[in-house]
Amino acid sequence: MKFRVHDLESTETEFSLSELPDRINDFGFIAGYEKRKFREQDPVNIKAADKLAKLHDGLLEIGYGGHDLEVYLVRILFCLFAEDTGIFSPRGAFYDFIDQRTSEDGSDLAARLNELLMS
Repeated sequence: MKFRVHDLESTETEFSLSELPDRINDFGFIAGYEKRKFREQDPVNIKAADKLAKLHDGLLEIGYGGHDLEVYLVRILFCLFAEDTGIFSPRGAFYDFIDQRTSEDGSDLAARLNELLMS
């Protein structure tokens, strides 16, 4: 016995009764399920996650941890996301804040970010 599945959104497939358990997802469209395609992570996302992990570990090493650290990192991540997607107006506002309102040597960066994110 052969099954032939014809989904209007994809190609027609045919398989035997013995393959049915492995091919049951081919019938998902009947129940309204959508097929999702997953792709490899963008290398930029991997690098960004690595940098955020290093920031986390660095802050943890100097004694900044727990819930406060997690909230701080989520806020920084939001700012980076907002910067990248244009949520902040004008575009580039977070970068400009760091560039123009902190010391060139970074000595006051933590204090200025804390002032921005924790107020």
